[in-house]
Amino acid sequence: MGNPGTGKTTELINLALTNWREGEVDGFVPIFKSLRDFTNTDSLELYFPNKWEGLNKILFILDGIDEIVDIEYFKSKLNNFLKNDTSKKYKFVISCRTNIYETIVKDISGFKKYYLKDLSLSQSLELLKSKCGLIIEKFNFNENILDFLNTPFQVEILANYIVKNKELPYNTSELWQTY
Repeated sequence: MGNPGTGKTTELINLALTNWREGEVDGFVPIFKSLRDFTNTDSLELYFPNKWEGLNKILFILDGIDEIVDIEYFKSKLNNFLKNDTSKKYKFVISCRTNIYETIVKDISGFKKYYLKDLSLSQSLELLKSKCGLIIEKFNFNENILDFLNTPFQVEILANYIVKNKELPYNTSELWQTY
């Protein structure tokens, strides 16, 4: 879970790729799927890729339960799916915005909660440097800009501004206007 822009999708993609390349010790195959387009005409079983049932163990990595129009329908389908999995050959990781989890999703049983934290200042600056290069070392960041750098999404916005303009914005509203 995390707030908008904290990198939930990126973390899940990295989890899928890492598990695909390295494989888990217990042999689970990752299947990454965005839930954005899941509707109440979909079934969970048909939403997954063809022939997934033939896999022995699966790590379902589902991104964005908060983006589903009818979350209650999805929860019902997921709970039924989990009840029918008596073999326990499936594991699930599901991302969600924190506020939606707290109000709508928290009653799905059998899941552990993990939160993505905001970036530290040093993490933000390192990420910004990786996107912009050494140019950032010549800048004097004011407090407003430093406070802005708390999520990967916001670092990306600043990086795009710096790459385009070769300078820092005067304030954060200038960043949002260019976004």
